[in-house]
Amino acid sequence: MTNYRKIWTESNGQIPKDEFGFSYEIHHIDGNRANNDISNLSCISINEHMNIHMRQGDWGSAVLIAKRIGLGPDHIKNIQTGKKRPRIGGVKKGTIPWNKGKPHSIETKNKLSKIRQGNRYGKLKISDNECLNIKSRHKSNYYDIPLEPTKSKNGKLKTYLREFAIIESKKHNVAPRTIENILNDTRSIHSN
Repeated sequence: MTNYRKIWTESNGQIPKDEFGFSYEIHHIDGNRANNDISNLSCISINEHMNIHMRQGDWGSAVLIAKRIGLGPDHIKNIQTGKKRPRIGGVKKGTIPWNKGKPHSIETKNKLSKIRQGNRYGKLKISDNECLNIKSRHKSNYYDIPLEPTKSKNGKLKTYLREFAIIESKKHNVAPRTIENILNDTRSIHSN
């Protein structure tokens, strides 16, 4: 039993139930859930409570009450349709991303140039020379992997590219997708 329900029962006795067996709800009149003064609390039916929150435009509370009642997803969807629930969702419409159109800082340019020379920093673990070596091993069938697809335990086909990527990813301690990106030329490689 939450604090405000306990305050209500100590002052007014047991909280009643409606004809469907749902307990009446304790509503904060001023909308401030931290204000548990007995004059701010009212005991109302669960349907009445949901209607109050819908009239106030408090869609989040209305949805939570609808879930407590056991209304289906269609009804809950109708509550939320076209309504902006406060503090839910991402950034405002029209907000420009923090990195849009900004050039790399000098520090980032220096790190990228050192990575190109073979040094490693953070998540960028594979240098350009290693990328070129991976590509040459892929072309020469270095690991003796069958060129035709094989089935894995879950029934999906494992291609030569995927098998090769798994072996190389373990060698370089990266995800197989990183190796696939190198082989599919989605990662830019600058040869010296």
